[in-house]
Amino acid sequence: MLALDHEVDRNARVVDLARLSFRPDFAFGLDWVDTGEAINPLLADSGKDPLVAKVSMTVPIWRSKYRAAVRDSEHRREEARQKREGLGFALESRLELVLFKFHDAERKIDLFRDTLVPLAEASLEVAQQGYEAGNESFLDVIDAQRQLLELQLALERSRVDREQRLAEIEMLAGRPLASRPAQGDQP
Repeated sequence: MLALDHEVDRNARVVDLARLSFRPDFAFGLDWVDTGEAINPLLADSGKDPLVAKVSMTVPIWRSKYRAAVRDSEHRREEARQKREGLGFALESRLELVLFKFHDAERKIDLFRDTLVPLAEASLEVAQQGYEAGNESFLDVIDAQRQLLELQLALERSRVDREQRLAEIEMLAGRPLASRPAQGDQP
């Protein structure tokens, strides 16, 4: 993004330079000519090195060429500005999607941790007590244990998903987040 900002600034300067081509250009200078030793010492100033003053002026007569250069540089500047704006929109929409997925993962963590896993643990306990009392079969206990394990696995997958979304947010932001949780459930 920073590179595109610099490209827009550079193209804005190119536009300014192209507009300067409509103005006349003046040049002033001094030149010194080394004549060497005097050939004829009887002549006045023979052997003296002359100093020459120069003045030049460039008149901008190719106005259509200059207008084309200005238009071209304006188009390049606009192209760079739109490219920067498009990248900004793409990053913003990507960040919104990642934030949605992050909040969805947090919602799932809360659901599994606070509701579903405790219910599965209670169901397993009831199945074990029913098996001990002879009211439930061993398959019912195994099924309750399987459901608890599946829910615990889903909880851990949701935690992993949340951490991946945090990493994506950091990548999109281009820097680490200020306070990132180490092992807890709440960011």
